[in-house]
Amino acid sequence: MLDNKNEDGGIPITRRGDRSIVDATAQTLIACCRVLRDSGDENYLTAVQSLAKWLLLRQEPDAGWSWAPRVESSWTATTCFGLLALHEVGALAEQADRIGQSIQAGLRWIGTIQNEDGGWGSRAGDDSRAAVTGLVGFTLARLEQRSMAQAAAHHLRDSMTDAGGWPSAVDRPTGHTVTRFGDAYGVLGLAAVGDAVDDDRIAHAVANLMKSYRGGHFQYLDTVMHTWPTRDGLLALAAVVRMLEERDLE
Repeated sequence: MLDNKNEDGGIPITRRGDRSIVDATAQTLIACCRVLRDSGDENYLTAVQSLAKWLLLRQEPDAGWSWAPRVESSWTATTCFGLLALHEVGALAEQADRIGQSIQAGLRWIGTIQNEDGGWGSRAGDDSRAAVTGLVGFTLARLEQRSMAQAAAHHLRDSMTDAGGWPSAVDRPTGHTVTRFGDAYGVLGLAAVGDAVDDDRIAHAVANLMKSYRGGHFQYLDTVMHTWPTRDGLLALAAVVRMLEERDLE
């Protein structure tokens, strides 16, 4: 991933020379932070500093991040990935104070675009989408914004189908399409705020999610797409494991 980094310091959508995008850059930053903490390899500190600076420079004023910086306005899910990445950096980067200010600005923007039903859409003014709300709930829980995180969990609870799932959402209907896996992000949000929802409901949602696990991977309904839904399915299951481990510690 780092060898594939663009000259502007960001991570491209597919290959070096393609447009640098926030989602890929933020997720690479998260990975570098984890590797740095686990290995102690100082080579990754340089990458953390560089990727964090790229994100900071591309945040919209008093808002969040867009998938394609300086081309679009802020998107909810992309802002979540930006917030998660900078939260992961913490004191690892030289710009710790600026990172804190950036996180607060992003959180304020997330708060302003919350819908009256407690959910979030793909961007300001969009109808609530469970697939996006789940990612928001997870992000808010990780950043210890408990009140809003609980609102997200309640929206997920109320919007769950009888089968235990949620519809996937096409998050960017123009240009490069991004699909958010409703069942995976729904579980992700519920597990992140586990005590806001009864255990039976979470178990029902996990059982429904596993219906899309086939041949060693997850896939969207009626498609052969594997990579992104498998990533999202693993994120959801990891959140459930984390919830259970935290309960054991209590």
